[in-house]
Amino acid sequence: MFGFGKGKVELALNSTNPAFGEIITGTASMQLKSQQQARGFIVQLLAERSVTRSEYRNGKHYNDTHTETVYQSEQQLGGEGPYGTQPYQFQFQMKLPQQSEIPGASGGFWNALSGVGKPNWYVVAKLDIPNGMDVSKKLKISVH
Repeated sequence: MFGFGKGKVELALNSTNPAFGEIITGTASMQLKSQQQARGFIVQLLAERSVTRSEYRNGKHYNDTHTETVYQSEQQLGGEGPYGTQPYQFQFQMKLPQQSEIPGASGGFWNALSGVGKPNWYVVAKLDIPNGMDVSKKLKISVH
């Protein structure tokens, strides 16, 4: 059932194509290979976009592309403490913001010219393990 790592997280959502302002409901499931001490189990709603900046230095053209988070909402579903090898299942609801609350959410011509892309939306579920790799799942959704 498991490959490498400390365990596995799965996400099931009522919709992967929600509209701005809608509520996403879902289930996050987790199974660990061994007991882990964790800060908690959380679910996040993220909007990230790629930003490219062009610069001319010493007669050469340089592009710098990085990812910036334009929206983040987080819910803690499980508290701090030990998590065992039994299956875990967490139900959650998260409301998407209105489109007007997100800078550059619609993309568009001027954003493209400025090197700023339309945000990509994700739901992330993870067991936050201190001083170690988290056990997580990141699922892309299409917000319209």
